[in-house]
Amino acid sequence: MADLRQLEEDRALRDAAKGLLDRDIAHLRGDVSAQNIGKRAAIRLREGAEGVGGDASAFVRENPGRVGSAAALGVGLVLLVAFRTQLSDWVGALWQASGLADGATDREALEESDESGDNSTN
Repeated sequence: MADLRQLEEDRALRDAAKGLLDRDIAHLRGDVSAQNIGKRAAIRLREGAEGVGGDASAFVRENPGRVGSAAALGVGLVLLVAFRTQLSDWVGALWQASGLADGATDREALEESDESGDNSTN
């Protein structure tokens, strides 16, 4: 008789747990069907973007010098990339005009100083 009573109690607990599980599954199915996965993803992305935007605006308010420096550096780098050919030509012309581009002249001057004994390493 005690075994039959235990069996009935166990069956009642099982049925109650199954009922809770069935209600949870029905709730989840209703929630998922009300909002499809794409809509949920869009909502989460929007909320994340709002949070990042708020953090970024707070950082800009607290650090205007850093932001201005970074912006100026970025503009400078863009200009360097945009005008790299012209800048290279200009630096090459300065190099030629200064006489540093003639490697043979420098080499000859070094050889002459070696031959005359002015080399301090010997």
